[in-house]
Amino acid sequence: MPIVADWVGRAEWLAALVILLTALALRRSFWTALTAAVKAALGCLILWWVAAGPLTSALAALDSASRQALGLELVLPVNELAMLPLLRDLGAATLGIFFLAGALMLLLVRFLPRAYLFLSGHHSLFMAALLAGALAALGLRGLALVLAGGLILALLQAFSPFLAQPLVRRLTGETAVGLAHFSLFSYLCAATVARLFPRPSAAPAEPPERAGGITVLLQEPLAATAALSALLFVFLAAFDRAPGWLSAALYQGLLLGLSLALAAYGARLLLGEWIPLLQTAAERFAPRAIPALDVPALFPYMAGLLLPGFLASFAAGLLVMAVQAAAGLPVIVPSVVPHYFTGAAAAGFGAAWGGRKGALAAAFTNGLIIAALAVPLHLLQPAGFATTFSDADFQLVGILLGLIRLALTR
Repeated sequence: MPIVADWVGRAEWLAALVILLTALALRRSFWTALTAAVKAALGCLILWWVAAGPLTSALAALDSASRQALGLELVLPVNELAMLPLLRDLGAATLGIFFLAGALMLLLVRFLPRAYLFLSGHHSLFMAALLAGALAALGLRGLALVLAGGLILALLQAFSPFLAQPLVRRLTGETAVGLAHFSLFSYLCAATVARLFPRPSAAPAEPPERAGGITVLLQEPLAATAALSALLFVFLAAFDRAPGWLSAALYQGLLLGLSLALAAYGARLLLGEWIPLLQTAAERFAPRAIPALDVPALFPYMAGLLLPGFLASFAAGLLVMAVQAAAGLPVIVPSVVPHYFTGAAAAGFGAAWGGRKGALAAAFTNGLIIAALAVPLHLLQPAGFATTFSDADFQLVGILLGLIRLALTR
């Protein structure tokens, strides 16, 4: 497969150079720094290869099958998949935004009176890709694109955990950890709805959830996405029943799962080298910063709510999907991964205010929001993507920047 010239000598070398220089500045040994730089460069190349190869093939097959079988445009809301086409076209800009935002965040957390260090590197990378695409559509290029995107992302990373802290404190009773997850908008709306339900004065303690039944599958995002994709392709192919339709449909579904698995591995190679360096730098430059972690860090405080939260959020996604199909809009197929993680978190925050009923109402509200906002975001994205971002903050930022673009072009 030919290598796109925009990537050779730019994105992967940018990642390697930043990692190498940062590691050396933090007094890592040269060989340790070089190893980290090579792994980061390999991670970038894996991400590009997935975007240019298996993902493009699988999404094209999904778009063709859905239009032929149902006359509808089906869209998969999965952050990892939505990021890849943007990385393919704007790889260097995305990484420039990502690294610059990390440096600017350190400056912010050093001087803010109550600062949080955003450590969900994958969410930062997703947002960097979205910002690169949205700002490029606004006409920004080169250094201006990177500076604008880096500043926006740094502000989001610095202030999102601060705004989420009332939710975390209500849930955990602690202030020693923050939440680094770009779905704050849906969590705040979900908690607001949960306040409508009176919380029982003494709710019985619930036992921790066991990994049994469908929960086993839900806790494995790669397997869950591959299984759902395979079922979706089989459903669409059943309308035509061409020779070999079943095996071909299963292959395409698993190809999407493979794209997600490879993307996750590539991102892990990159982020696995950058996040520890960021933590080390923060310990020296901003030692008062409170670590803000991904949402699964709060799951121990949500015992008994993970599966109900997922089911309530997923049910809302199905309801919105039916409305979208009836209205002739792009149909957002509920994805297991976002509804499991954000639905469970929304249920936990809802229970903190409204007990069991508040938890279910909050999770359902979360599902309505992420399913509904995905349509305008998809319509404002560049044409040809059969996937979009799944969490509310990505959607809100993308919609706002898309509306600015439309206003400026009128």
